[in-house]
Amino acid sequence: MSARPGRFIDEVDNDLPGSHTEAVLASPSPEAVALHGRICSRLRDEADEADEADEADEADEADEADDTDETISTEP
Repeated sequence: MSARPGRFIDEVDNDLPGSHTEAVLASPSPEAVALHGRICSRLRDEADEADEADEADEADEADEADDTDETISTEP
């Protein structure tokens, strides 16, 4: 799911055979490793995009605050 607003960004089908017990997870197949990598990569990309959006929002808010400060007159 995306960071904001919450929406589905990818669908992952788990076609891996067998149960997902600790024994299976302790020694994953190459397919399981690849699936894990795909999911983690997508999550990292989404988190990076959300961080960049937050930074841009903060910069915009700072610019707006600067603009407001300039329009306030301190003269009597």
